[in-house]
Amino acid sequence: MKIFARAILVLAALALAACQSTPAPATPLSTPADTFYTPGAPTPTRLPTMTPFPSPTARPSATTEPPTATVPPATPTQVARAGTPTPTPVIVNGQPKMWWVDQMVKQPDGLFMAPEAVRQTIREMALGPYLEGVAFGGADPLVVAKTLVARRQEIANKYYIGKLRDAALAFQSDEVQIPVTATISAIDVRAFSSDGLTARVTISQSNAIVNIYRKSDWSLKQEGYRGQNAIEIWVIRFDPFDSRWKYEEQVALLYP
Repeated sequence: MKIFARAILVLAALALAACQSTPAPATPLSTPADTFYTPGAPTPTRLPTMTPFPSPTARPSATTEPPTATVPPATPTQVARAGTPTPTPVIVNGQPKMWWVDQMVKQPDGLFMAPEAVRQTIREMALGPYLEGVAFGGADPLVVAKTLVARRQEIANKYYIGKLRDAALAFQSDEVQIPVTATISAIDVRAFSSDGLTARVTISQSNAIVNIYRKSDWSLKQEGYRGQNAIEIWVIRFDPFDSRWKYEEQVALLYP
């Protein structure tokens, strides 16, 4: 089965929507190349393994380490970053213009790189839907599974946009997969559009141990399934109505 298969309705488009793959020992996660892997044609829209979207360009020299979530962690807390501008758009000729547009640098491939503050905001948001479906240190995986299903609409609206959100809401599955331990990282953000409203983010997942539950009676179908390591590349879009970045489309799913 593919890791973190989002057999979970809600996670279809978020937390565990990746796919399933034949059980096998997890292979070491290799470091992605400096340039995005761009298939000849985009793969069909696929619900994320645990959520959720980007575009090819030269690797930026990050000034901060990308966030990495290792489950089980200590009690999760939100850390406010001083000096990070609030992403409030200015309307110019009827269209939203983000504060970072005038600070973007054009790359050799014609796409743009936004300021680090924007990229860090995207990294943090990108981990959100994945972590919604993980049993944090000692949490009951069954309770997490039931909560995900109950919050299906809320999670879809919070982390997805456009057709991907619709797919998350429409997705049906008879099982829910909940990682009880895993390492999930937002390892890259790049390829901004000229209007600064879309970019690409790369998510790596490794060392996943997953419990699978049947939705019909919430019985445990499989315990301690070892997920396959994966790298996902997504297109992510800024929603000016919610002032949030949201997953829009999956570009690639790689198994290093």
